[in-house]
Amino acid sequence: MTTRRADDNGGRTHEPSLREVTAEMDGLKELMEERDRRYEDRFNAQQKAVEAALAAAEKQTLAAFNSGEKAIAKQEAAQTSYNERTNEFRGQLSDQARLFMPRSEAEAGIKQVSSELDRLREDARRENEGIKKEIASLRETRSAVEAGSTKSKDNLAMVISIISTIISFFAAGLIITRGTP
Repeated sequence: MTTRRADDNGGRTHEPSLREVTAEMDGLKELMEERDRRYEDRFNAQQKAVEAALAAAEKQTLAAFNSGEKAIAKQEAAQTSYNERTNEFRGQLSDQARLFMPRSEAEAGIKQVSSELDRLREDARRENEGIKKEIASLRETRSAVEAGSTKSKDNLAMVISIISTIISFFAAGLIITRGTP
């Protein structure tokens, strides 16, 4: 290398020789090549880092997309299930509206059944009164029959008693008449 001294010519005291210029150029060339390698290494490292980041971002994007797809599929299945239940519920409401009787018809039917029940109660009350009268009549008849039966028994006893008395008198008369010759 060259020795340099400070002066007014930018630090050079003499004009460089070709060898010095070539040596400096070679040094600069090596420096440039070394820096070029460094820049190349940095560029390659940055490119690898960018590629790795892009690959990671792509994986993340793909995972997010797959998760989104799964979530959409689940939501669609849930919505389908909800729609089925809703349609079933609507069908039930429709059946109820079709099968249930309107309030005015129900009240008219209840009123009709109530009046029929009242009529049946009145018929049952009348029949009950008739049955009670018949039972009272049967009791009276039974009492009369029992009273007549008791009279008949008394009359029979009296007839037997009279016949016994007559037979006793007749037997006593026979005994008395046979006993006297």
